[in-house]
Amino acid sequence: MDANSVLPPISPQNEALFHLPEEATTFQASLPHHIGEAIRVDAAEAIECLAASPYVQQATGLSEVELIQRLGAPWSVSTAIKDCK
Repeated sequence: MDANSVLPPISPQNEALFHLPEEATTFQASLPHHIGEAIRVDAAEAIECLAASPYVQQATGLSEVELIQRLGAPWSVSTAIKDCK
C-alpha cells in the first residue's frame, strides 16, 4: 500500500455479497388518480409522533420534550453549526 494512501486497497468483488438483479417488475401504464395528488402532512402532529417514539429518543439521546423543541425549532445555518460543536 502506498504510504500516502488513506484508503485500503480494493478487494476483488465477492459474489456472495452482491446479488444478481432480480426479474424486472412491471407497473400499470396509468396510475390511479389519487397518486398524483399532493399529500398534506400536519408538521406538529408528525413532530409529536417522532418525539414520542422510544426508537427516536434512543437514537438521538434526547427526551420527548427535547425532541419536540429541537424538531419544532426553525432551521438555520448558525443553529446547525452550534449543534455540531
